[in-house]
Amino acid sequence: MRLLHWSQCCFTDLRGFDPYVADDIRYADAVSVTKTFPSNDKCFDLIMMIHSFEHMPDPEAVLRQVRTVAADDHIAMIALPLSSSYAWEKYGINWVQLDAPRHFYLHTPKSMEIVADRCGYRVEKVVYNSTAFQFWGSELYLQDIPLEGPRSFGESAAKSKFSSDKIAAFEKQATDLNSSSRGDQASFYLRTKKH
Repeated sequence: MRLLHWSQCCFTDLRGFDPYVADDIRYADAVSVTKTFPSNDKCFDLIMMIHSFEHMPDPEAVLRQVRTVAADDHIAMIALPLSSSYAWEKYGINWVQLDAPRHFYLHTPKSMEIVADRCGYRVEKVVYNSTAFQFWGSELYLQDIPLEGPRSFGESAAKSKFSSDKIAAFEKQATDLNSSSRGDQASFYLRTKKH
């Protein structure tokens, strides 16, 4: 869990919110996970949604709710897959990050700007951070090979159909696509708009 990792990196008062946990969890004095979102605390400096925004049935409502619990000069960071990517164009319905039906919404940089604006934010920065996964995962889907299983690179690099040179080539292509804003995932850093 990322929160536990961050607690070891000098972050304090780390709280996660997950409506699907059976019960609230307290890992340590500085780390907790609860089923419900706090109401009107105005205490959060940084709120991150890492590959969760695309799974929400009403992401705009959640982003509006974030504003009610965040400090005035907070940052909201949303990491998600992007349908404006080279991988989407190349693989179409076999693009691994399509992930239907678990992904309710897929975004582009433009749609993220629109959502941010509607919720009182502006996009301050976009960091593309796609990896070789966009290629090897999609190639597996093209050949009807599951992501989890003995032939998947994710499960066993030695037994997979991809050589280490092929994975290195995928990584280089991902790096190149990120530098040209064509990678298949990115992190959006949002700031509240000044009125």
